[in-house]
Amino acid sequence: MKTNRIVLALVAWMLVAEPACAKSSLKGLLKSLGKGKQKQETTETQTTADSPASVNSQAKNAAQAENTFVDSRDGATYKFVKIGDLVWMAQNLNYGDTVAAPGLIGNSWCYDNDKRNCAQYGRLYSWSAAMDSAGNISNNAKGCGKGKKCSPTYPVRGVCPEGWHFPELAEWQNLADAVGRKKDALLAKTYYGAKDEYGFAGLAAGNRRFDGTDTVFWGLSSNGHFWTSSEYNETEAIEWGLGDNRWSYGEPGYGKSAGYSVRCVKDDSLAAANVVFHDSRDAKAYKVANIGGVVWFANNLDFKTKESWCYADGTENCVRFGRLYSWKAAQNACPSGWRLPTDSEWPIIIDSVERLGVEASGNRDAKGKYGWPIRAEFWTSGATGSKGKFYYYDLSTKTGKFDTFNKKAAKSVRCVKK
Repeated sequence: MKTNRIVLALVAWMLVAEPACAKSSLKGLLKSLGKGKQKQETTETQTTADSPASVNSQAKNAAQAENTFVDSRDGATYKFVKIGDLVWMAQNLNYGDTVAAPGLIGNSWCYDNDKRNCAQYGRLYSWSAAMDSAGNISNNAKGCGKGKKCSPTYPVRGVCPEGWHFPELAEWQNLADAVGRKKDALLAKTYYGAKDEYGFAGLAAGNRRFDGTDTVFWGLSSNGHFWTSSEYNETEAIEWGLGDNRWSYGEPGYGKSAGYSVRCVKDDSLAAANVVFHDSRDAKAYKVANIGGVVWFANNLDFKTKESWCYADGTENCVRFGRLYSWKAAQNACPSGWRLPTDSEWPIIIDSVERLGVEASGNRDAKGKYGWPIRAEFWTSGATGSKGKFYYYDLSTKTGKFDTFNKKAAKSVRCVKK
């Protein structure tokens, strides 16, 4: 502005001293000032476009176009992929803002306490941190920590970004079904010649656990463990193992204080998929599958009633295989809105063994003796006198058949939606 005033003063003097020259100079000055104004407007437009809010918006738009999204909490960008019914993060979570989420203090780690491992493999979280038991991010799993049996509101957001949630066991099972339970289908290509044909890019990020003497980091590049939001008991929760060209079905981890990886699932994909049902009576979750227009439990029922038992009286067997029921108990064991399958519905499981998770789960005779035949047995609603009707699938011959047995014996139960 000061320079322009000086120039204008000179032009004014020239109008008095040399009018003809001043006229030419004035035209040049106006042209120069016009260019300066245009340059200033361009600079202001660029400054506005490059504001933090605009840059963040541009990043989100670019992310969406590339199957990535931005975690608004810290600006981190993550890839995502749809596999089967659900949209999964294709990278391990690496959120560690202990100011916004102080519950993470002492409950999340970089492998070997090396920040470079967080950048490459994501963070390791205790189960309580993954659930956000401190309630720093949401309240639907507040208080779900070590030594406490909790009843969270599903889906649990946990430590996941807004619009995403911390998946439960049924969602991991849905993922496994979607890839045909192929051992190398979900591992990143850097491991064991894996193909990663679905783009999940599973990482063997190791874990942090107590080995009986000390707390150690273990298994980087050979084993990966992912927490689920499904609890096992007061001290343990269910994890999903991936590594060494294999994966585990979903089993108790090394205690809730162990450090495992976290993947998140997009909320709206779960809402649309109808892949899990929560029994309001005890908050237990069941994977569900639509087979020929009939919605089935894809797990055996595990609701405690009179005349129901865990195989060999082991609680862990109820978690893994569901409960065994007498014929009488089975008739009313399903949740409200569900029922036992009809005789015409049972044979469909022959062609849906994997989708319905059909496997041997034991039985109990009328005298209380447990057995483990190589077949899956389920009570039906039919009966003849003192004998109840059941359907079994023989795992060796891959055939199914109806039979009858003492009503006081115990077998598995599956439910279908009314």
